[in-house]
Amino acid sequence: MPSIRSALAALGISAVMAAPMTKRASDEYGNRVTELYNKVTGNGSYSSEYFSAEKVPYHSVETLMVEAPDHGHESVSETFSFWIWLEAVNGKITGNYDGVEEAWSYLEKHIIPDSKNQPGNKDPIAKELQQAYGNWDIYIMHWIIDGDNWYGYGQQGDGKTKPSFINTFQRGPSESTWKTVPHPCWESMKWGGSNGFLDLFTIDNSYAKQWRYTAAPDADARAIQAAYFAYIWAEEDGVNLSSVASKAAKLGDYLRYAQYDKYFKKVGNCVGYQQCQAGRGKNSAHYLISWYFAWGGGLQGDWAWRIGSSHTHTGYQNPLAAWVLSTQSAFKPKSSTGAKDWATSLDRQLELFRWLQSAEGCIAGGATNSWQGWGMERVCSLYYLSGNEKAGKICQEWAKWVKNTTRVSGGEVVHATNLEWSGNPDEWNSSNFNKSNLNRSLHGTVSSDGIDIGTIASIIKGLMWVSMKDGDQEGINLSIDVMDAIENYKDDLGYGTTEARGDYDKFGGEVYIPRGWSGKNAQGANIRNGVTFIDIRPKYKQDPDWEQVEAYLNGGEPPVFTYHRFWAQTEIAVANGLISIYDLKKDGPSPIPIDGELTECPASITNQGYACCAVGCEVVYTDNDGEWGVENNEWCGCGKAPAPKPKCSSAILAQGYSCCSSCGTVYYTDADGDWGVENNDWCGMPTKC
Repeated sequence: MPSIRSALAALGISAVMAAPMTKRASDEYGNRVTELYNKVTGNGSYSSEYFSAEKVPYHSVETLMVEAPDHGHESVSETFSFWIWLEAVNGKITGNYDGVEEAWSYLEKHIIPDSKNQPGNKDPIAKELQQAYGNWDIYIMHWIIDGDNWYGYGQQGDGKTKPSFINTFQRGPSESTWKTVPHPCWESMKWGGSNGFLDLFTIDNSYAKQWRYTAAPDADARAIQAAYFAYIWAEEDGVNLSSVASKAAKLGDYLRYAQYDKYFKKVGNCVGYQQCQAGRGKNSAHYLISWYFAWGGGLQGDWAWRIGSSHTHTGYQNPLAAWVLSTQSAFKPKSSTGAKDWATSLDRQLELFRWLQSAEGCIAGGATNSWQGWGMERVCSLYYLSGNEKAGKICQEWAKWVKNTTRVSGGEVVHATNLEWSGNPDEWNSSNFNKSNLNRSLHGTVSSDGIDIGTIASIIKGLMWVSMKDGDQEGINLSIDVMDAIENYKDDLGYGTTEARGDYDKFGGEVYIPRGWSGKNAQGANIRNGVTFIDIRPKYKQDPDWEQVEAYLNGGEPPVFTYHRFWAQTEIAVANGLISIYDLKKDGPSPIPIDGELTECPASITNQGYACCAVGCEVVYTDNDGEWGVENNEWCGCGKAPAPKPKCSSAILAQGYSCCSSCGTVYYTDADGDWGVENNDWCGMPTKC
């Protein structure tokens, strides 16, 4: 192999391009990403309706908004994690990955409490992390901040700094947003009652000034997932994002707190707080990603506490993040047991999905939108990237359900929006993971359908990953049809649909305050027994949209809004981006697998003279020999899809060179294949140019 400079000189080329010679997206779907990215970010300036002046991404453009956040200009860890996703796909489409690092820097600045906001934070199992990172701070996102300081608490009790760390949910897993009492994370007892807000949530003999934060761990896992895609896409383009990878690995190290029982009690064969013994080592870990974990301490740094959670559901799981943190060297946590814990978590998460997969293929045990899109998109991207057979089994069954319940007609998308459940899952046995008739008595029936553009984009992302992996053109066709139809919901701010909010009658609903308790919040509202949701949020009456809510409370029709949620815009951008990045076409050949590629089926089938089925086969029969499909009226072995083949010559890869990120100029050809140049180095030209 000649040196690169001598070879190019012989060809009459005087210099090598310093920038990666990558073909940038100029197709319709890539252009959609760019257009939407510019609307959301203000052409990358982060000066738009979606951001505060401090570069905090809002939950929604609109301010009068109540769901998990109780004001549209609050931001949550979910929003920041989607910001990383948005920058990742924009980087791949444009070749500029600067936004990934910038978004992560604002994530650190605004929503991970710094040292001054969590003084004196130690806990019984923090030593391993302290040794790895040199301090006692917990590096994780608090779940919600007040982007505009709308409530008026500020930071550290100053009443003015924004964004402000606040909290709402405090009174158990069944607490609704409509029943919450917003309060500052920094409890200096400046607002509230004589004990601040503490005695609304806990019973104690006395109360101390303190700080408290809560993580929504699925958001942190999503940030790691998005950072990984940014990293591998940037690597293809010759850009090094190792700094972001190391920060994501650190986030994953601390995210392990979500794997523990709430009070670090031993897991298994135990019911009841008093009866369960304290855990030792890792035996208090369930290894799933739980609903939350929380940490806090005294304002003077003289004491601290930490709790996990015993509530888990499928919507919070992220097996892709677990795989990344346990197998990918750039994302390996520094702690001594972090990678091992995530390897255990990977298998445990997949078992949870499979245990709760209904006969129809949809997944039980979710919450809000999570059962439909978010959780399964993570499982199916794991399948695409790693070929994990367990993930593949779950996704293939789920994809059938998606294709059966999603349709496009007359430019409109209709998909399942609510399910009714009946029956129970089978008693779990890991040996039954691939059992073809698993959970025959567990059923999910579509009880209503409609359109939620963010949710369906999440679903389509998952469907695209499994369809690309298995060469399922039907799934790819449906994905493209859905994303084309979503264009009909485009407006000046991005994408939106009208929503009649009948639940906004709860603005007038009572928020429980114990008799005898009284206090005042930073908006000046008196808080006492009998107050309503709007009573303790009087600034909502200054909102330009309040008039239609007030009319509804006075007997009118439910108010109608067109909301622009940051996460939904991002899901639409990423889904369009995947179509562009992987060059998906309707009714055309799928890039993975190659046409005619066969599954890897057991020898117990091929030894009988039967062939292996093509990738994308459907299992119609299972016996001791394996899983069987039918092709051309003949039995065949329906095995696993083979590992993805290199997109360039294996002879080139064997010499330590990488594949070129896209088709381009062939500068040299030898027996090993066609050679291109990127970043002043040789690369193997893709075989399908």
